[in-house]
Amino acid sequence: MPEYVNIILKNVKLSKDGAIYFIIERIATFMYDKTELKYFRIALIDSVTPTPQQIVSCLNGRGFETDKCVRGVFNDNRELEIEFSHLLFLSEYRIYYVVANDFPLRPIVDS
Repeated sequence: MPEYVNIILKNVKLSKDGAIYFIIERIATFMYDKTELKYFRIALIDSVTPTPQQIVSCLNGRGFETDKCVRGVFNDNRELEIEFSHLLFLSEYRIYYVVANDFPLRPIVDS
């Protein structure tokens, strides 16, 4: 089995120029029980939905740094591929995102 995996979001596109901020948080792992011959989900945290400003700052809903943080900047109606790499195999992740106008000094997020 692989030790790490990737999550790829293909054909991501905005209807206008701007940015999408993504964070990803590992919320569970899966362990194999040889006696019962099946996998069991083990929760690592209770995920709290982050605010848009926390997402832009790469923080989770509890205010801590996330596992991965990605920003995609869009212009000219182009599509992007967003990749979260080097994620632990047999894990469950939750992805949060927010759309923002990325041209001011501080992004303005669409709620």
